[in-house]
Amino acid sequence: MFVGEDRRIMMPLLKMIGENKTINFKMTLQDNAVLLVEVDACYETDNGIEMNEDGYEEFMACAVMILEVVFQEEDAEKKYSEGEFLEITYHNYPKKIEEVNKLDNM
Repeated sequence: MFVGEDRRIMMPLLKMIGENKTINFKMTLQDNAVLLVEVDACYETDNGIEMNEDGYEEFMACAVMILEVVFQEEDAEKKYSEGEFLEITYHNYPKKIEEVNKLDNM
């Protein structure tokens, strides 16, 4: 269910996707990595805990494909690679999201 904290945090990204489906995004993640991504799909998911267990949670997620790793800390383990998918939720929501026209080069 899309309510509360999940809704408040994810709504800007979902609104950008809904308004213009022909754009990519430049995302600055919590670890300061900067990625150029393309949205694959948005969907409801859960945290993998059984529904009847404490801590069960449903939330929205967007799967994005990494088109380019623009920046990644040199001393950090290389977590991101072109062509891989990353799931964005309110748990790991980027610090910054910018719309990038597919025809533009950054």
